[in-house]
Amino acid sequence: MYQYEWIGRINNNALSVVQVENRTLDFHAHEQSDELFLILEGELTLETGDGLLPLNAGEMVIIPCGMRRRPIIAARVKLLLMEYDTISKP
Repeated sequence: MYQYEWIGRINNNALSVVQVENRTLDFHAHEQSDELFLILEGELTLETGDGLLPLNAGEMVIIPCGMRRRPIIAARVKLLLMEYDTISKP
């Protein structure tokens, strides 16, 4: 399961609510900006070059621009994602 809902913009950053279940992404980095993860429900683990970072509901992390990471999602998680807005929305 993967549901992505764009909800707005703050300055040049897109705000999205994402629901994902049983999914692990490949390692990647965002070269244009930092990325914020705020866990609304459930949990996920971010793997970085520094190790594993488990995040539970109510917790937040900002991943710095250029840092390689991959989300590891074992069960359903709902999160607020804030990242550089590369798509123009009204």
